[in-house]
Amino acid sequence: MLASRLSRRLRHHGMSSFVEYYQYIQKNPNNSDEIRELINCVTTNKTSFFRENHHFKFLANTVVSGD
Repeated sequence: MLASRLSRRLRHHGMSSFVEYYQYIQKNPNNSDEIRELINCVTTNKTSFFRENHHFKFLANTVVSGD
């Protein structure tokens, strides 16, 4: 999944390897547009986790209380 998502960025820049893309990111750390695109490629924006009450109960019981 990650390779597939990042491949889109490689194609966008006409690059042929992940190493080349990594070097591009390293050489241009202030390129906020590309950093944003990279983050969007490697993350999944799923908001449904906290939509149901049992998720809050699980979080409270497992993480907060340490059970």
